[in-house]
Amino acid sequence: MIKRLTIFIFIFLFTTPMSTIFAEGEINTENKELETQDYKAINSPASNSSIVDNIEPVSIERISTAIENKGQELYNLLQSFSTPLFVVGLGSALFILFLGIFFKKLRTAGIVAIVITFICYLTILYAPEIKNLFINEIENFKDSI
Repeated sequence: MIKRLTIFIFIFLFTTPMSTIFAEGEINTENKELETQDYKAINSPASNSSIVDNIEPVSIERISTAIENKGQELYNLLQSFSTPLFVVGLGSALFILFLGIFFKKLRTAGIVAIVITFICYLTILYAPEIKNLFINEIENFKDSI
């Protein structure tokens, strides 16, 4: 029974990504913004000076702000996926725990999976508070030395 279930899961997982999704409608290739300039015009000295004039100077503050913004966006994305991830993880852990009724070795694995699921979920939700706690403790330790 377990062997058949395992084979079914592997077949399902390997064939699912092979299905193709096609978009409906026509592709509009008449976009004027996508047209490139002439190669000779790009290499002319007049065009190079205008390109250089438009480049903003790079500063560490600007880069660090951009990195912090991207980090916050990634964290918000991770937080939005944390609840479905928690539900799937908890469901899998409870299924393993249910199988522990029949197989004694799976009882411990089910309980450990539940604990790991809760720890991961809480870590994702409270990551900024955990980070601030560590930073404050390090700063307090530096000040005490």
